Amino acid sequence: MKTTIYEHLELSVDEVLDWLQINVIELDGNNDIVDLPAESEIQRLIDAAKQKADNFVDREEEYFEINDEVVIPEQIKQWVLSVVARWYEQRASGEGTRNIQNAEAVDWDDIDFSDLIPYQKKSRPYPEDDETEKWWEHAI
Repeated sequence: MKTTIYEHLELSVDEVLDWLQINVIELDGNNDIVDLPAESEIQRLIDAAKQKADNFVDREEEYFEINDEVVIPEQIKQWVLSVVARWYEQRASGEGTRNIQNAEAVDWDDIDFSDLIPYQKKSRPYPEDDETEKWWEHAI
């Protein structure tokens, strides 16, 4: 299993909490945290989403190198954030749909991998010659 995205995509628990719009509110001069999940729970979701991205993309580090530095595209980071948010929201319902107050039910379809397809090894195989293509050569 390739672990390039898992090892090189920097995504902190604080970034994810901001993305999920989980905020600290002040009550009576104390910082009371409302519905804040454990850091380990969020980190587990981050790790699992990065692993899922790695499994789908299936690329070596060299594919993501720019000037000898591994650079994971923002589109992949955005995908990971979206999957973490989806799993975080979905965990509460425990069902295939989620009812939102005064709105229609949300259908939890299969995860959409379309944002990762441009980086997937199977969709863009390495050329036969010695040069390795890079993700930024195909950036959208």
